[in-house]
Amino acid sequence: MDDFVIVGAGPAGIFCALELVKQGVTNITLIDRGKEVTKRYCPRREQNIECVACKTCDITSGFGGAGAWSDGKITKDVTGTVGGWMSDFISMKELSELIEYVDQTILSFSNGGDR
Repeated sequence: MDDFVIVGAGPAGIFCALELVKQGVTNITLIDRGKEVTKRYCPRREQNIECVACKTCDITSGFGGAGAWSDGKITKDVTGTVGGWMSDFISMKELSELIEYVDQTILSFSNGGDR
């Protein structure tokens, strides 16, 4: 039996699993209804048509969520122009530290790329 089941393998689900592993939890299941990245297909992108509203969207579903198809911006900038105003809930210092932590965690899984 699993200690934790995480539903959704977007950035929040991935980071939840990583944090649990850091706490010593090893019996985790991470599930997502989407396909793996290499098997995703979007008619709109491939055929240059309007969105056909697929039952399970290959852009937003699957490991990494929509971020798997983007330029990698899954963090929020401190100006609030992307993702809202987190500084309404935590201090700017905490926000900057959190963004740095997320960036460093993502980079730790990269193949040597930089920001």
